[in-house]
Amino acid sequence: MTAPNIYLSDFWSIVDAGSRKLRLEKILKNTQAHTAFLDSLLLHNKILIPTQEYLELLVLLKLYGQKNIINLLQSDIVQFIRLKGSYAYRKGRGLMAYYTIDNKQRQPHPFAADTEDVLTALSQYMLNQHSMMPLDSRLCSLILEKTIEVSAATIESEIWQRTISDIQNNLNCYPEFCNIPDLVNLPSISEAQIYLIGDETAGIENPLVMRLLEMSVAQTELLLAKKGAASDFSIGRGYVRQLLNRVIDTSYNTALTELFKLSEIPDLLPLINCGQVQLEQIIKLRESSSGKGFREWFHINCRHSSSENIQREYIQLLKSIPNVNSNGGKFNRCLFGLAVSAIPYVGPLLGVLYNVIDYFKTEELVNGKSPQLFLQKLEGLSIGE
Repeated sequence: MTAPNIYLSDFWSIVDAGSRKLRLEKILKNTQAHTAFLDSLLLHNKILIPTQEYLELLVLLKLYGQKNIINLLQSDIVQFIRLKGSYAYRKGRGLMAYYTIDNKQRQPHPFAADTEDVLTALSQYMLNQHSMMPLDSRLCSLILEKTIEVSAATIESEIWQRTISDIQNNLNCYPEFCNIPDLVNLPSISEAQIYLIGDETAGIENPLVMRLLEMSVAQTELLLAKKGAASDFSIGRGYVRQLLNRVIDTSYNTALTELFKLSEIPDLLPLINCGQVQLEQIIKLRESSSGKGFREWFHINCRHSSSENIQREYIQLLKSIPNVNSNGGKFNRCLFGLAVSAIPYVGPLLGVLYNVIDYFKTEELVNGKSPQLFLQKLEGLSIGE
């Protein structure tokens, strides 16, 4: 069984009416999103990161540097899915794709510009506002290669219909819309007014507008995940959680937490933040045979399990792995080596060869793809071994 791909909902800094600086600060402080990213490295085949203007890329570069991000992209571990454009609500129209901001140059806002232009602008922003090195040309090429682009205009109608259908079929979840017969013409709104996602003024004037836009974003995330072939979600925002908890299985997250607790493995994020663990080490462990074996074992045995079942699977895992490096295991291997050496004529040579192979390869041959070996190595990283 191949581990599923995951869509990191809570890593998306959605373009809203607020400033880019505030959105960047918000995601930099979002420890839940960063923990989800690290857990996903260990647990999932591919990480799908939603974006509009690649602020999420800037966050990753700030935390882990260009070399690591290039490695993750080249290894096909991380992929971006970009919504080109944004959404707004207009009375008489309902949901509409929103592409440009009026200014003297009449140029598209970064969230609606071509990807090459967005990356050029981001590189200058990194240099001028954050004293960071501009984007490496190789990194830019990889981002273009590893980005799925979806136009807000092409999915606008489908998202609106999904949003309306969700409300009509689940009024018990959305009681505020029970007495609203026409969602295209919400009350107390002038026909000329356009409300953007995250517009705080609109939220005060008409909370229903903001609610509709938030629900439209949740439907957009479901569609983006489908286009990126991601079946697992890391759910952050409340309105996304409310919708996705009804249609998406997120039990894997609880199962992983329980398993790490049983294995006495601490949260990796503080260890990375203090420099005790490096991202390169996590990537290397993830790509090892034991890392791949762990992902397969986890999704077969643990992801849908209760706490009691996870404990039982963990105990079975411990019992199923021969401890070849215990004193008893080493003694038995030593006896076998001596027996081989006693074979007439060829014994001494075979004995030497066996001992060399045993020294370098026993753990790999016996435990190489073992989930338990993976957990042991992960615990070793956490305590600085």
